[in-house]
Amino acid sequence: QCDAINSHLLQKKIWLKNIAEDGKVLQMCDSHMQPLLDGDGKGNNYTLLSINQAMSLPIYCEQHDQKFFKEFEERELDLNNEVHLLKLSYRAFCASVAQEKRRSMFYDINPQINPFCSGPIFDDRQEYSKYVINVFEKYHDDLFQHAKKRNTSDFVFKVVRSSKIRLCLSDVFISEDVLSAAYERQEKEPPLFPLFMHVLPYENESVFIFGYDKRQCNDKIMSYIDKWTKSIEAKEIFDEWLVMANNWCVAPSSFGD
Repeated sequence: QCDAINSHLLQKKIWLKNIAEDGKVLQMCDSHMQPLLDGDGKGNNYTLLSINQAMSLPIYCEQHDQKFFKEFEERELDLNNEVHLLKLSYRAFCASVAQEKRRSMFYDINPQINPFCSGPIFDDRQEYSKYVINVFEKYHDDLFQHAKKRNTSDFVFKVVRSSKIRLCLSDVFISEDVLSAAYERQEKEPPLFPLFMHVLPYENESVFIFGYDKRQCNDKIMSYIDKWTKSIEAKEIFDEWLVMANNWCVAPSSFGD
């Protein structure tokens, strides 16, 4: 057990700096939790952050963070190295686990502030959050073992290049419908059908990485990837990503374009 530090999902000196303006980016925040957990009382959907703070979460201790990701943190990410892509995706999944734990705090804090946040519906949401955390942690352990052993045989990654867009994104999409159905059936280890998504802005281009677990793949995942790789620069696809993903930031002046 060790104290977690804020770990960047994407390197600030490589990717975040390529979209920053005066060292800052615009990032989405959890509007329903931010006032409760951070005490700012504003509940804004977006916040302006320095690249030192953006896309960072307390996930690992400093020693483990630097050791596990050293091979592409100290040098540039090798887009042809599937171990690098797997570790990048593992880190994104760790962020999903951390965020779900953060959401669970909402159900512990809110009844103390608002007595109307109680009763069967609220209690069920609390139980659902606990269930999701448990399921996520089981898949996390499996994903960690693959990354640790450098075993990429169960994963497929596709890399696509396009003209540069001022967006950084690193996340894993898991359908709420999949989780809800598994919760109703109380499955202990349901397939999550994770879809790993990364958008990396370089100096003159953006690189898109899509990944999936061959053991947990369905037609929906394949249709998403097929659609995205065929029309990578379509605006409606960017809008879709920003709805599906939690961990992204944009150049402040480009938001709303």
